[in-house]
Amino acid sequence: MRGAWSGEPKLAVRAVNGRVLLHECKVHGRGSTAQLARSEGWQLVPTASVFTSSGSSEVQRADDLKRITRLHEAAHAVFHASLVGTCCCEVHVWGSGKYEEAFTVSCPEGNEQTPAHVRAIAALAGPAINALAGQASDQDERLWLWRGTLGDYVKAASLVAKEADILALWDSAVALAQSLRPAIEAVADLLANESRLTEDHVDAAVRAYPPLRPLPSDMRKLIKPDLLADWDSDSESKDAQQSGSGSAATHSGDT
Repeated sequence: MRGAWSGEPKLAVRAVNGRVLLHECKVHGRGSTAQLARSEGWQLVPTASVFTSSGSSEVQRADDLKRITRLHEAAHAVFHASLVGTCCCEVHVWGSGKYEEAFTVSCPEGNEQTPAHVRAIAALAGPAINALAGQASDQDERLWLWRGTLGDYVKAASLVAKEADILALWDSAVALAQSLRPAIEAVADLLANESRLTEDHVDAAVRAYPPLRPLPSDMRKLIKPDLLADWDSDSESKDAQQSGSGSAATHSGDT
């Protein structure tokens, strides 16, 4: 359910002491008549392990491979939740072994078809975060991962006419993945505990984790206006807090 972000969110995500917390609210009804009721409270989601060297144990390597898969799918979900003209409906991961499968369900935002360049950037989100966040140490694992990303490249290439265009969109996907990495990692952390996340899970994470740095004007045009307004408001609030802290420190030094 999309629209202006007002009142209490259906789901909220926050970080406390390096861990991701998820607060879920039950929804009664649909659309503007939907009513929210708090659930039992904040649920602790353990932070996933970091990548390790090729000397890691088989168990640790399997965990790292799963983390790569979840980051990949989380990036697709976060991009669809952030970009204009598209929405993330839900994201799934499944599999009991180290080779997990995952997919994201997306849909156009509103009645208009999602622009081709937006669909291409969203398709490149998974490969982009994998390029940034590390690779599997084992050759068979790397081959499996690269084979799994071929569809993303093919889809993106099918949406543009020139090679230069796909390279430019790749650069945009990488830049956006860098900026939105906190939200991507938050969604990946949630996928470690939930095999299915809804649009509301992803949207809450995207709003709770704004970009690491201000987005350039050409990239801001790609982002949903209401999401930009939330991020800008959050940035202004942090700037005001820092300014207030600086003023307090100055007055304290004067005395």
